Amino acid sequence: MNAVVVTTFIYLVIAFALVIAVIPQWQRSGKEYLTHVFSTEERAEAVNRLLVTGLSLITMSLALFLMGIGSADTSEEAVMSLFIRLAGLLALVGAAFFVNLGAYWYLGRRIAEERADTDGPAVDEPVGHGPTAVAPIVPNKEA
Repeated sequence: MNAVVVTTFIYLVIAFALVIAVIPQWQRSGKEYLTHVFSTEERAEAVNRLLVTGLSLITMSLALFLMGIGSADTSEEAVMSLFIRLAGLLALVGAAFFVNLGAYWYLGRRIAEERADTDGPAVDEPVGHGPTAVAPIVPNKEA
C-alpha cells in the first residue's frame, strides 16, 4: 500500500473519531443552555438534536473536502499532508463549535425578546394562580 492511501485512511479514522468524541460535549452543553432558553424540556431537546446533527454533518462534510488537500509523491509529503488536513479539521471543528455557541446565543436572545414583547404572563409563570389586581381604595373626601 502506498503512503498516500495509508495517510488518507488514518485521516478518515481520526476525523470520524474526532466528531464522535465531540458530539457528547455539544449535546451536554447545548441541552443545558437550551433547557434554560426554551419553555419546555422537549422543545429544548429537539432543537439541541437538530443543532448537533447539523453541526456533525457539516463537520464531516468539511473533513471529506479536506481529504483532497495536498498531493504527495513521497512518504514524508504524505505525512505532512495528513498533519495539514488534521490541523485544518481541528480548526474547522473549533469554528463549528463557536458557530454553535452563536446559534444558541441568538436563539436565547430572540426568545427573551419575544417574551419581553408579549403582554401576557411570562412562560414560566402559572396562569391564574397569582394574586389578582385590586383597585386601590381611595378615601372619600366629601364625607
